[in-house]
Formats: sequence, structure tokens, C-alpha cells
Amino acid sequence: MNKIRIVNDGALGPLVALLRSPDELVVEQAVMCMRNLSASPENRARIVAEGAMPRLTSLLRSPVDKIQEAAAGAIRNLSGENEDSVSGEGGIALLIALLRSPSESTQEQA
Repeated sequence: MNKIRIVNDGALGPLVALLRSPDELVVEQAVMCMRNLSASPENRARIVAEGAMPRLTSLLRSPVDKIQEAAAGAIRNLSGENEDSVSGEGGIALLIALLRSPSESTQEQA
């Protein structure tokens, strides 16, 4: 599976760093990659261990709908094994707030 290979080849650290870019387009692409990688159960613990959860949670506050949507999707994927990380970062309240988003796709991910 490519998603597992990408993580095994060392992409997580650079991707987590890109989540902090000042360029919204870079952040958008990085968070979409993180959402896709987190779809593989084999990657989830490593993504959390790499420190992605705090940044993903903070991206729920982004003014960009696509970033919010992808961050919510990644958090959804990661939450099964990491519920404490989601609640500890304040993610639950932010996800509930996204349920009132004007973007239907963001609502679906939240």
C-alpha cells in the first residue's frame, strides 16, 4: 500500500512541518495528505506520535473551508484509537462548532 510506504519512507515529519506553513495552499495540500495517510489504520499511531494532532486541531479554526474539512477528516480517522488526544486538544468543541459551518462538506467531515 502506498500510504504505508509513504509513512515508512519518512514523509510524516516533513508533512507535519508543512502544516505550520504560512502559505495556505501549502497547508491545504499537507492537511489533505495527512487525511489520506490517516485513512490507513497502520499509520494512525505514527501520525499521532509525530505530533500532528495539536496542529490538526488548530486547523479546525482555519478560515479556509478546505483546510477545515481535511483537518476534520484526518481527526475523524485518528480519533478511533486516540480519543484522548482529540478531547485533550479541545477538538471536540471545535468539531461541534464546525457542524454549523456554511460548508456542507465541512459539516459532513465534522
